[in-house]
Amino acid sequence: MQFTVTGFNAFNSSAYKNKLPRSVKERMVTSYEFELYPVDCQGGVTINGVDYTAKKGCFSLTKPGWRQRLRLPYKCYFFNIHTHDEVLIELLDRLPVYGVLWDMDEAVKVFHELLQVNDRNDPADRLLIDGCVCKLLNMLLRSGNGDGEGTSSGTLSHRRMLQQVDRYIREHYMEEINLAELADMCNLHPNYFHRLYTAAFGQTPAQRLLSCRVGAAKIMLLTESCTMTDIANRCGFSSQTYFGYKFKEAMGMTPLQYRKKELSRK
Repeated sequence: MQFTVTGFNAFNSSAYKNKLPRSVKERMVTSYEFELYPVDCQGGVTINGVDYTAKKGCFSLTKPGWRQRLRLPYKCYFFNIHTHDEVLIELLDRLPVYGVLWDMDEAVKVFHELLQVNDRNDPADRLLIDGCVCKLLNMLLRSGNGDGEGTSSGTLSHRRMLQQVDRYIREHYMEEINLAELADMCNLHPNYFHRLYTAAFGQTPAQRLLSCRVGAAKIMLLTESCTMTDIANRCGFSSQTYFGYKFKEAMGMTPLQYRKKELSRK
């Protein structure tokens, strides 16, 4: 998919003190403008005459040809892209004007990485910019579950609970974890929890857990001289055989082949 990043930054109206009016003049948008709200704000954005409140963890998307006006006070991260790619246009046009971005913490990290760019004309920095925006677009497309201005506290509550569960998986991957246990953490039926989690993160809980375990194993293979049995045990795999099978399934090679290949590069 092809696109051009026309702008990105962080905006905080309080930095301007009394230099800005309570609302910014309405304008016609010429690109896709994505905004992420890291905190609750009294202000928000008006898109095509409809007011949307800037709520923590939510996003807004203004599309080409639409009218937009900011209502202050207002704080957000944003990026703008221009594209003629028909596939990407179709995907973006399906997205809601306003919704919940499930993996907000990760998105904020990506924005911080973007804001470290020093020279937007440098080819290496341009690659970094495009890569970060691709990550954000992926999160946006996976979170395309807008609730309009009526985004409910229940939906936001689910987002917070799911993020807590995801953090638990990442911190306890070495332990035995099952679906029922994770669902109980959210006080949800396992089937409903499974659907919500998969929609939020693009992976099932089992896939996420396996990804964490394989990721930890990759680090250990390159930084420690442990046996395969030790690595299997410390990464939460039930046996060395199962570890080897799942690692090869994920990486296309055995753990020993991975260790040899990566260490030879170094």
